[in-house]
Amino acid sequence: MQAIALQWSVSRGDPDANMARLNALLRAAAPEPGDLVVIPELWPTGYARRASLEAATSAHGGRWSSFVAGIARECGVFIAGSAPHTEDDRLTNRLVVYGPSGDSLGFYDKMHLFPPMREDELFSAGGKVEAIPLPGSGFVLGPAICYDLRFPELFRLLALRGATLFVLPSEFPDPKEDLWHVFLASRAAENQAYVVACNRTGESGAFTFFGSSAVYDPLGRCLGRLGREEGYLKVPLDASEVVRARASLEVLSRVRLSIGV
Repeated sequence: MQAIALQWSVSRGDPDANMARLNALLRAAAPEPGDLVVIPELWPTGYARRASLEAATSAHGGRWSSFVAGIARECGVFIAGSAPHTEDDRLTNRLVVYGPSGDSLGFYDKMHLFPPMREDELFSAGGKVEAIPLPGSGFVLGPAICYDLRFPELFRLLALRGATLFVLPSEFPDPKEDLWHVFLASRAAENQAYVVACNRTGESGAFTFFGSSAVYDPLGRCLGRLGREEGYLKVPLDASEVVRARASLEVLSRVRLSIGV
């Protein structure tokens, strides 16, 4: 399996422009069947006012979901990215994982909402998370979104539930690029798992986004990273590396969750 991160300057409130950019970058990346494609957080819309996100989801949500499912099926790949989602009068930032058949394999609603972007005024927080097997790949996916990266207990929980590969669609802003890579390396090394992180570029409102999408291996080593330009990153993954790392140093089996209890 190859991990492919597609990073671009998400057009605020313009799903058509973002679908076109996703499609163009994916074609340029030339994925092979069975690859994993990760796209940015809120890729169809970017951040906007709650009413605008709800209106966009109502008008276009089915269309952008069908679009991603269709290209996953056409290319025979797994695709993970987040988008606004409405259900029972709740608006969430939902990561959906599509399989090579175009079917949804699972989803995750962002749990930790970022105060500087007033996410708690835009979205309802998710309350549960599960690891998602990727059939035929040898990997189990652990979903997380952007600000979740600062909460290691979420990644540990997913690792204990079988995750061997974390994906992280993001809109991580300046001036935190150095911290971004510290966190990515830490989440990979402490859980002995791959991390595939896809961060947007460009500007939105008062925020500038630095891109720097990256892949880290189970020892916390960077296998590749982008700069601030639009583009794609393609890195091969090997499930046996996770097995080897976890066998060489038993970390997960020695976790003590009852400290202080």
